[in-house]
Amino acid sequence: MTEHKFRRTHRFPIINIIISLSLTIISFSQTNPRYNYSVDLTNVRHDRINVILDCRDFGQDQLIYHFPKVVPGTYTKSDFGRFIHKFQAFDQNGNELRCKKEGKNSFIISNASDIQTISYWVSDTWDMFFGHIRILPMEGTNIDDGRNFVINTFAVFGYFDKHVQNPATINFTIPEGFYGVSALHQTPINDRKVRFNAEDYHHLADCPIMFSSPDTVNFKIRNMEVTIGTYNEIPNTPFSSKVYEDIYPSVKAIGAFLDTLPADNYAFIYYLTDARKLGEILNAKYFKVPRAIGFLLTHRIPVGGALEHNNSTFSYSFDVGEGYEDLTMDIVSDISVHEFLHIITPLNLHSQYIDNFNYIEPKMSKHLWLYEGCTEYFAKLVTVKEDLITPKEFLIKKMRRKLIRGEKFPNEKMSFTEMSANVLKLKYKRHYNQVYQRGAVLAMLLDIEIIRLTEGQKTLLDVINELLTKYDKDHPFDEDSFIDEFVSLVHPDLKIFFDKYIEGREDIPYQEILNTVGVDYHKSIEENRPIYPIRENDIKYRRRNMNRTVEITRVKKDDFVGFQKGDIVKYDIFYNYFLDENGNYLPEDSTIAIPVTRNGKEIKLPVTIKYAQKTTENKINIMPEMTAEQRKYFNIWLGINE
Repeated sequence: MTEHKFRRTHRFPIINIIISLSLTIISFSQTNPRYNYSVDLTNVRHDRINVILDCRDFGQDQLIYHFPKVVPGTYTKSDFGRFIHKFQAFDQNGNELRCKKEGKNSFIISNASDIQTISYWVSDTWDMFFGHIRILPMEGTNIDDGRNFVINTFAVFGYFDKHVQNPATINFTIPEGFYGVSALHQTPINDRKVRFNAEDYHHLADCPIMFSSPDTVNFKIRNMEVTIGTYNEIPNTPFSSKVYEDIYPSVKAIGAFLDTLPADNYAFIYYLTDARKLGEILNAKYFKVPRAIGFLLTHRIPVGGALEHNNSTFSYSFDVGEGYEDLTMDIVSDISVHEFLHIITPLNLHSQYIDNFNYIEPKMSKHLWLYEGCTEYFAKLVTVKEDLITPKEFLIKKMRRKLIRGEKFPNEKMSFTEMSANVLKLKYKRHYNQVYQRGAVLAMLLDIEIIRLTEGQKTLLDVINELLTKYDKDHPFDEDSFIDEFVSLVHPDLKIFFDKYIEGREDIPYQEILNTVGVDYHKSIEENRPIYPIRENDIKYRRRNMNRTVEITRVKKDDFVGFQKGDIVKYDIFYNYFLDENGNYLPEDSTIAIPVTRNGKEIKLPVTIKYAQKTTENKINIMPEMTAEQRKYFNIWLGINE
């Protein structure tokens, strides 16, 4: 009897605990339901794929299902709802619910308390590149049945209003032999099914996926696992190992450049379109404009570019074929380094406008000088600091070009922060690419100002690292007060730089700032200097290989080099052979030897340098003699140890 009472008095609490836990799980499921998407990539119809969403736990009287109008990193209106077809919703008995499209990107579902599933078809955006439907390849979808699928997730999957924080599972049925490359965690179910999981819609939208036959390389940089996945439209042309060989030194350099790598994994995803026909057109003896236009009308325009993500990069580039391999790899490398450095900003350093991004009515941040300008500058700076390029190449080949292009920014009409905050408006949007030109130059000059004001105690990277001790991907800075906080970590006078050149509209005093680090700059100067061996010489020529080489088509009597008709020479021979390691001119009457391809063989052509009185635009060089302070700051700036 006693034993019986003992069992009964303990049975009820256990039952109560079980019931309580069950109710808690049910309650949690109802308050934080999970998106369960399914996509069958073996069921392609008219370049469309079917998405099915199990949403039984989201039931309420009315649901609004959104597709993004704008996504982070694009700074343009995409309106992905335009590519959605046959949108249907069903209740738990299979009855179709009433759905109404609202605007371009939203669907209103009525009487949805018993909703079970949503089904819709998604179009291939790459096949709609022309006309008013303009989605760049790096932000769209490619549905190439049996060959390749590019899934920019924000273009395929939507979300319910007020439910961007809910977790998501995506189940894919894939063609035999296919493999998915993504930064998302994935679990193979069997040979034909794979599952991806995302923390919430922001996480899902931030992780593109590419499916194709596997062409991958994996490696590790410090604490980070890195995957390279590629697809080349040219058959039997593996590309991932080439990418690895090209980008590994730069990615390794970034690992040394940064205090920490604030991510555990990263995926480089590359798609290369077959542009060999374009290569044939460009290499033809006589370039025919109609033939080039015909190519562009019948093929995808060979636009190279990428869209950054927190833990991955999706890059769309072109393979022009034989003779253009170096160009292809240079494009891939430049893109990869820039996008990888976004792990600093905006991944870990961003304002509240990016932290909780509004895909339907976004508010754009004014800090593109930081997100893109500093990132592009660091992408160039890291290569010189880690001895992958010389200071001469950094200044004259990389930053001088950006300075020249950046001068086209209409600073008399808008400040850089004005452009940034209003970038979705056409007046400002047309200048967006200046984030990579003027933005990078502003970051370089800001770096120099920080070095000067702190007497070499801090650099731009030091300040950003200091900010990263306070902010990370889950803790944004305040949009409006950030510049003041930034200045407080350096010197009060740094506010003058922001007031005048980033938030203001004043012309940048390049010479004054560059002089701090022993760099000489002249916007325009009359001087006695070497004659350019190509464009100032008494010859006729045509450019080849997208301006990388020139072919001499006619030699006149005053040619001072000794060219012959048919000679092929690199276009940048002046930079390579007429300047010393600091970018200063070699003396007049010096004899140099330049490589020339003549009759299919490379020869060394001796050339005597000739001088003339000429005008030089945007001349920049490292001073041959510096003060002790200039040399100190120069070395700190470019990481030179003497």
